[in-house]
Amino acid sequence: MDIRLAQTFLEIMSSGSFLVAAKTLHISQTAATARIKNLEEQLGTQLFIRNRNGAKLTSDGERFVEHARRLVNTWKEAQAALAHPAEEPQTVTIGVESSLWNPIATDMVNQLYLQKSNLKMHVEVAESEALHRYLHDQTLDVLILHSPQYHSQLEVELLLEEKLIHVASSKRFEPNLFINWGNDFLQKFDASLTTPKQTGLSCNLGPLALKIMLETGGNGYFRTRVVKPYLDTGELYKVSDTQEFSYPIFITRNKNNSNPILPEVLNATRAITQEQTEWLI
Repeated sequence: MDIRLAQTFLEIMSSGSFLVAAKTLHISQTAATARIKNLEEQLGTQLFIRNRNGAKLTSDGERFVEHARRLVNTWKEAQAALAHPAEEPQTVTIGVESSLWNPIATDMVNQLYLQKSNLKMHVEVAESEALHRYLHDQTLDVLILHSPQYHSQLEVELLLEEKLIHVASSKRFEPNLFINWGNDFLQKFDASLTTPKQTGLSCNLGPLALKIMLETGGNGYFRTRVVKPYLDTGELYKVSDTQEFSYPIFITRNKNNSNPILPEVLNATRAITQEQTEWLI
């Protein structure tokens, strides 16, 4: 059906006059009459009763009103959609070191989805060496990690300064908990020998050691942002006269990466590191 027939029908219904409707639609009264006649023939029923006072809907005309409105609205929506075709979805792949999934990775993903409704994203959580392999293979667009590799094809940016500090439980100092925060930390720790090497527990997962320390006691090295809430409440305290270790967070990407969404990913990552978000690891 010609959508102009439904538009003419609604205009006559609204104005109550074939003449007024014709002027509004910038057509002749004869053309308006012809359109309604065509519409009535297609529907097989009379839609208007014409008299000296104008035009009045028949009972079938009243029943057709909602259908006509839906037809016209659907046509307008189709015109708008085709005038502004949907954008092609943008894709980005992000590598995050295991200890940084919360809050950096979670907050970054949330913020990007709020900004870009057509974004397709893959987040790979792994250790540093595996992430660098994926970056080299161009499987990943960008890495967020503690231990970046440096060479001429990579661009490395300092995202956030962080420290590992020696803290202990207010319940009891023992046992010694040793968390492996990576090769760089191991070398610095061995060189300083700040605490006895003998430990009651050694692991490479900070949350595990922290949970044990909070529940049963102990001491060890943890990230400043993670233990700050417990230092504030007095559950933990900072061990005096002990070495602190730098543990910064970096963004790494290939210099020749031309993914157009990458600048927005980087900006979102920078933004969330400035927020006072609770760190859980």
